[in-house]
Amino acid sequence: MKQQHIHSPASFPSQIVLPACLGDDIRAHCSRCYPHEACGLVLGLRSDDHLRACALVHCDNAATADKETRFEIAPSALFAAHRKARAQGLHVLGHYHSHPNGTAQPSQIDAASIADVGAVWIIISVQQGAVGDMAAFYPQADGDGFKPLALLEQHP
Repeated sequence: MKQQHIHSPASFPSQIVLPACLGDDIRAHCSRCYPHEACGLVLGLRSDDHLRACALVHCDNAATADKETRFEIAPSALFAAHRKARAQGLHVLGHYHSHPNGTAQPSQIDAASIADVGAVWIIISVQQGAVGDMAAFYPQADGDGFKPLALLEQHP
């Protein structure tokens, strides 16, 4: 059965707004998890022109091997995040993960791991424990990698 999505990639919003406090929270989580990939879920609101992150759910990296280059979010954590989002009138917009000693660009492993073309991917570079760039993407429906999504950190 084919999954249904709120937005198809052709109509996907062009930006995600991330409050600065959530950006700081993501960076701190990624720094703490180094040298392993950190991961978590992004909860928020969807509109036709943008996404707005409202909350995060930090997740343990459930990958059974190669945690320096792979991440996995346990199904139980994903289900719990969906319940939490529904209770708050939000959606699970996607996830974030770090690339220890890598760039804030999707890797070949990321491209091979695409399971939901409606989910935002926020990727954070962590070099020797120091957090660097953060960028957002969404998968292409045709399986041809990722398309950049503007990431706007909003300061109060």
